[in-house]
Amino acid sequence: MIKVRQVSAGVNDYAQVNAGMSKYSNYAHDEAMMNGVAVSEPDELLADIQLLENWRPAVQKRSEEIAKKSKSRPPVSTIRGA
Repeated sequence: MIKVRQVSAGVNDYAQVNAGMSKYSNYAHDEAMMNGVAVSEPDELLADIQLLENWRPAVQKRSEEIAKKSKSRPPVSTIRGA
């Protein structure tokens, strides 16, 4: 049983994940090699990695704040069988 106490995903989070997944999924599949899809330049890749490295701690901090607030409350949801 998993008790959900901290979930926080905003529209901006979704947009950032979706943009990164959409962009880089083009390079991760066989079609990319077969169709000659150009891979990002090193500077562009490094910039995208830096965006991810900056985004992750913000999400972590938000999750920790939610966890602190929810410790005094019962879980919002319970998932059985996990």
